[in-house]
Amino acid sequence: MILNSYEIKKLAVRKVTQLNRGKRAAGVDGISKLNGKQRVWLVDNLKITGKARPVQKVMIPKPKGGHRPQGIPTMYDRAL
Repeated sequence: MILNSYEIKKLAVRKVTQLNRGKRAAGVDGISKLNGKQRVWLVDNLKITGKARPVQKVMIPKPKGGHRPQGIPTMYDRAL
């Protein structure tokens, strides 16, 4: 019941697109910002599936030198 709740989906999309520290990081789809209509579309189309889209691999510098890989998922997968 909670997974299909419209209010919970709205909260998830809001956290991903407005409150999250990494909200401007674009995934493989290249989308980094969503306007109001796009957020409503995302809320309406969130469905629990078993498949995730590919993630974008980014190398992040470590404090003591070197780099580590980090995957950035798409906005849809973050909200999901």
